[in-house]
Amino acid sequence: RDHAYPVPSNGLVYIPLPSGESYDYYIYNSMGKLCDQGSIANSSGQYSVDLSQHTDGMYFIHLHDRSGTRYQVKVLKQ
Repeated sequence: RDHAYPVPSNGLVYIPLPSGESYDYYIYNSMGKLCDQGSIANSSGQYSVDLSQHTDGMYFIHLHDRSGTRYQVKVLKQ
């Protein structure tokens, strides 16, 4: 997965994910600072990330599934 929508976003971003998969996610700002992290259990096919509490700028969302596959999504929050 390497896309999210809408971009740019005012805060809420959707990331398509395979249904039934589990992921760990990490959200970094443009300076490389970890802003948030967590887990997604048994994805329903789409995951929403709320960046509304974060300042405007570029964010990188890293997703790691249980088999070790890694995805990175770039999001511009305005």
